[in-house]
Amino acid sequence: MRLCHSRGRATVVLAAVSLLTLSACAGGDAASSDNGAATGSGTAADAGQDAAASAERLRVGILSEEGNLTPFTYETGTPGLNLTMLSYDSLMQIDTEGAPQPWLASSVEADEEGTTYTVQLVDSATWHDGEAVDAEDVAFSIDYYQNGPPGRFQTALRLVESVTVEDEHTLTLTLSEISPSFELRTLADVPILPQHIWEGIEDPDTAPFSEDTSVGSGPYRLVDSKPGTSYTFEANPDYFRGAPKVQELVVIRFADDAGAIAALRSGSGLRARIAHALTPHSHDHTEAIQTAEESSRDGIRAAWIGLAGMGATALMQIVIVAISGSIALLADTLHNVGHLATTIPLIIAFKLGQRPATRRYSFGFRRAEGLVGLLIAMVIALSAALIVWESVRALTNPRPLTNLGWVFAAGLVGAAGNELVAWYRIRAGRRIGSAALIAEGQHARTDGLTSLAVVVGVVGVWLGFPQADAIIGLLIAAVILWILINSTRVVVRRLMDGVDGGTIESIETVVVGVPGVEAVDRVRARWSGHRMEADVNVSVDPALTVKAGHRIAQEVHHTLLHQVPHMDHVSVHLNPARTEGAHELTDHHVSAEARRAYRASTLTATGRRAPGPGDDADHMAHH
Repeated sequence: MRLCHSRGRATVVLAAVSLLTLSACAGGDAASSDNGAATGSGTAADAGQDAAASAERLRVGILSEEGNLTPFTYETGTPGLNLTMLSYDSLMQIDTEGAPQPWLASSVEADEEGTTYTVQLVDSATWHDGEAVDAEDVAFSIDYYQNGPPGRFQTALRLVESVTVEDEHTLTLTLSEISPSFELRTLADVPILPQHIWEGIEDPDTAPFSEDTSVGSGPYRLVDSKPGTSYTFEANPDYFRGAPKVQELVVIRFADDAGAIAALRSGSGLRARIAHALTPHSHDHTEAIQTAEESSRDGIRAAWIGLAGMGATALMQIVIVAISGSIALLADTLHNVGHLATTIPLIIAFKLGQRPATRRYSFGFRRAEGLVGLLIAMVIALSAALIVWESVRALTNPRPLTNLGWVFAAGLVGAAGNELVAWYRIRAGRRIGSAALIAEGQHARTDGLTSLAVVVGVVGVWLGFPQADAIIGLLIAAVILWILINSTRVVVRRLMDGVDGGTIESIETVVVGVPGVEAVDRVRARWSGHRMEADVNVSVDPALTVKAGHRIAQEVHHTLLHQVPHMDHVSVHLNPARTEGAHELTDHHVSAEARRAYRASTLTATGRRAPGPGDDADHMAHH
């Protein structure tokens, strides 16, 4: 199989592209269609198993506008770089375990010090125009990226100090310092350029598309480019890793996901199987890239379904309470009724969170979900207090319990109904990231356990211990208080801009793996309703152009949207790496001590006395 070049997950095209490259390099089945459109990010291999062994054409949908697909002019990492790399190869590729393996190179060996790499190229690789790929092409590519037009791969090659061509297929790379990630972040990342084509291109941004210059060594050749509309790739029959099974790939830009998926699902047979494989499923990590509107809609649906289930259970128990007079069953019933009362505000909060932001509420209204979480906690607390009151009354003034068989049956049915609602709500809450919905599900699960406790109370009465009914009511109150504390903790944490343990570390790990990022300086994250927002400060090469820096910021943003569940928005700030005084204009705002030092230096520079320990610094600054 062809190894995976991208570090992120694809939104639309990557799965279908993976099908092509799987077939190109392993001779496996390729997903194909003579007139379909593929979209999504499900498991490509699954679709490939159902697909035909070969086909003339596959149409693939993307959402972003990618410009010209060259290593300098693509717009996004996914799908832009993925599409670009259909035409180009890197010396190494990342395998399914995340480790770099030789690709255009047949072997890569480092010396004992880890600063010199000897690269042996495969001898069967050719460019799309028939010219052989050799060591001179690799040496030219490194020099072009380092000293030519600014681009994203400049940073990846910053440690390469010299390149020596030993022979036609062998070269030596010398690094200025040891880099443990050199194979991963450089050799498996940088596309190799054909010298005989690119030595005549001074500015890739202004160079028009031409089939004569659209030359690489990859499994597909770009033969038609209409940025913003479509791209057409033809299979490379002489590809050194095996000819692709799909002969033509047509990439069409759609306005949104709905249009792309609708185009695919409008077909049948093979296209329908591709749609099933490439459309995200409940077990797929692509749940992380649901839109806020989609996740709110799922939350509202889960709340209504849970409300119906809880309502049916509570109605049945109310009838049994009236017949039997059971305090324990009354406690359980009151709790269920309280649960109904808390679900309606949650639905309102989901609806409110869907409203667009305004100039007064510029971050939107999603925090209403957290406020409703507090309301839920208050209602649960009142329910527990009422249960305690009724249980104490039953102990001091016991009432005869009748219809024990009905109470027993109602307890079993209530336990089953509550557990079903709990399972559905918790599953939906975890999928969309809603702490309030998860808490409601945990609350329903507690209801199921307390219903079982009612059953135990009935058994106690049958065994001659009539106080068991009231005692079980007190135990139910204790369980409710326990779940109240645990659920409220999460809700309050989110209202205080807290996140779960490991979240910041996970974000840092993802960001540091983005090509072009030299260091992660600061990461902050918080929840807004059931969606997460983050601020990320990263250091990049200070020599980058604004456009190249913006592209890295886009890569960081885009990768986090796909790798961190429930991430909705990321603000990325770029710092120049290895640059002293990069924040001299704002450093004195960091702390009171920094402000005092700044004032002192300012007064000294103007010839006035710096404030002493007993002076009013602000007064001295004006006199």
